[in-house]
Amino acid sequence: MTEPDCRRALDVARRNATCFVLGIVVIAACAADRAIAIEVRAVHLGLDGIYRLGFWTPILVEVDAEEPLTEATIEVIVPDGDATPVVYRLDWQEDSDFGRSRRGGAGEPARGSGDSAGDVVTYRAGGFIKVGRSTGLLTVQLLWDQEVVERTHFPLQSESVGRAVDDQDVIVMTLGRLEVVAERLSDLSRGQVATIRTAELEPATWPTNWLGYDAADVVILSASPTVAEHFANRPATRAALETWLRRGGRLLLAAGGAAPETLAADGPFAELLPGRFDKLVDLENTLRYEEFCRTADRLWSPERSQLDAWRVPRFVNLRGRVLLQETIGPTSVPLIVRHSYGLGEVAYLAGDLEGDDFMRWAGTDALLARLLPSRLQLAGAAAAEPLGAVGYDDMYGHLRRNLDDFRDAGVEPVRFWIVASLVLVYLVALVPGDFWLLRRLRGRMEWTWISVPLLILLTCTAAWAIAYGAHGTGMRINAAEVVDIDTTDGRLRSTLWFTIYSPRTARYDVRVLESQATEGNMPVAAVKPETILAWQGLPGEGLGGMHARGAASLFLSPYRLSPDRRDLQGVPIPVASTKTFRAQQFCTCGESVELDVQIAVGGAESELVGNVVNHLDHSIDDCLLFYRRWVYRLGTLAPNVETPLPEQWAPELSRYELTNNDVYDHDSEDLAYVLLMMMFYDQAGGREFSRLQNRQASYLDLSHTLASGRPILVGRADRGRLTASVDDHAAASDVVNQTSLYRFVFAPLTANSTEAEGGPVPTTAP
Repeated sequence: MTEPDCRRALDVARRNATCFVLGIVVIAACAADRAIAIEVRAVHLGLDGIYRLGFWTPILVEVDAEEPLTEATIEVIVPDGDATPVVYRLDWQEDSDFGRSRRGGAGEPARGSGDSAGDVVTYRAGGFIKVGRSTGLLTVQLLWDQEVVERTHFPLQSESVGRAVDDQDVIVMTLGRLEVVAERLSDLSRGQVATIRTAELEPATWPTNWLGYDAADVVILSASPTVAEHFANRPATRAALETWLRRGGRLLLAAGGAAPETLAADGPFAELLPGRFDKLVDLENTLRYEEFCRTADRLWSPERSQLDAWRVPRFVNLRGRVLLQETIGPTSVPLIVRHSYGLGEVAYLAGDLEGDDFMRWAGTDALLARLLPSRLQLAGAAAAEPLGAVGYDDMYGHLRRNLDDFRDAGVEPVRFWIVASLVLVYLVALVPGDFWLLRRLRGRMEWTWISVPLLILLTCTAAWAIAYGAHGTGMRINAAEVVDIDTTDGRLRSTLWFTIYSPRTARYDVRVLESQATEGNMPVAAVKPETILAWQGLPGEGLGGMHARGAASLFLSPYRLSPDRRDLQGVPIPVASTKTFRAQQFCTCGESVELDVQIAVGGAESELVGNVVNHLDHSIDDCLLFYRRWVYRLGTLAPNVETPLPEQWAPELSRYELTNNDVYDHDSEDLAYVLLMMMFYDQAGGREFSRLQNRQASYLDLSHTLASGRPILVGRADRGRLTASVDDHAAASDVVNQTSLYRFVFAPLTANSTEAEGGPVPTTAP
């Protein structure tokens, strides 16, 4: 190459190098500019600043930016129940506050499209996450073209983010101006082990997704004109509340201050009322309320109240249990009614909790204590079993312990004496044994360079063989499933807990599938089912509990929950360890509920007459038919065989059937036994019987439906509705040990009942 050619090539190389360096500088400058232009302003976690570990909770993130973020992805990273980080994806909010300018220009550009440079726009992203630890960090990260452009850390359990309540605490959510409720519930919990936390939400923050109510033990709703107007303007809030109720929620509805048009058949509260609204009537006094709460203080009187009359709604075609009523002429006016709503319950109160009368009344505390669910144990709560006695203080802890037991699958814990013996043999062989052996070999002490490594190799091989034999080589899954079917509307709720045992350290993609059994004569969804999968933590402060202090994860790299909450991607499980998950599926079966039941009340309270036909393609074993205080043992329901109910003398008290007149067996390894206790927790005696609370799966307890006169049939099936899938492969039958219980809830045999908690209903004629 000539000298001019060399100079020309050198100039080209210099220009290319200069362009490359300038490109790097420009890219770095753009990245720096983008990092500076984006700021995570605030994080709002929970309900009114409180949330419960292990439950779905709403989160709202506010981000300031000088450029549109609609193409960016926002994610939140929090620890799960094992302190392993998990990633949740949030959605940009598109409500009236979305993209509202906070400072800079005066415009309010839609979806954050700023009008001028330097105009900072506040964006909001929201969703639902599950937090598993009260300590650690909540990380918010923004991604642009799969690249993280902003990452901000917030400490959990801080005032700026929110605070996790203790496991025994009660969360009561109020919808309406119910300051009296918050004040009286605070007084009610004073001196008790459990603290009542009241979440007072503004109408603009009421959940529009039923997951927003997941952490609430009970919701108190005021049927005021203001609430009715909000429900009318934002029907998604009412739909979310009704969905949560149908799936096992508890609601206290105070309708004393409602307008007639809001109680009508086309009003926003019609579905929640105990009957069809007739008209408003005036009561001359409130003596019935005072007797119900056992107080001499007058709730209302014309002399001391701003109300001219105590006006309450009257209903016809009542449903549920009437706990308190007033007789006016030939008709009765219900004042307090409990009735089922799907798998949940509504307690109706003919009273305006927003009024001044309940604020000053001495009986408000007692009224709230009797109207809220009995499982909350608001007064005189029995203490839960100490952690040192059983290692857990929640019914789910017993279920979790059994799910973690893989001895039937050949996974045995290595006994201490085996480890101690191996160490002792190793020490004896290493020092005196090696010396004695080499001395016997004519003093060839230099052979220790061979004998010691050989001894170490043999010891390691023996330890590996012991661990290999105890832990096995294959993945194993233990599962427990409860399938609830409300035969009145065909709605189905399936809850599956499953624990994966991993013989090696690995990452798995986890999801749930409908089992092959659904391809036969199983309840078929009329529309696409809603499936929700997530990790499941252990409550309490014991070893492995979500409130345990000082816990750290072995993994720093997070795994992900898919945006539709159906898949978990890259879940890490250490060697010879387990991890537990919970999946729920909701759907409507239409007319495919596969039980033909024709039963009626006989001549006595405990007598049912009729028959049951199982149209499934497999049998249901160990069937029990619960009705009020009684239970019928039906045995096995064979496919397409009519099974008559036993004679009148056959029923037993349901509490005896559940408890066998014995103490709760904390050592039971029978998953069906634990599930049955969780399914009828109050009916079996609640905390007084089990010495455990039932907070993690309280929705599973349908004892209240028995009190409403709804028969319930429970049986065990060999086939479940859901099955676990790992790495896109359904687990084989020889890998999964699954216990499945089916529970069919029928319509009440009587329209309504009139009774009181602890005695007859007080009634009087004016």
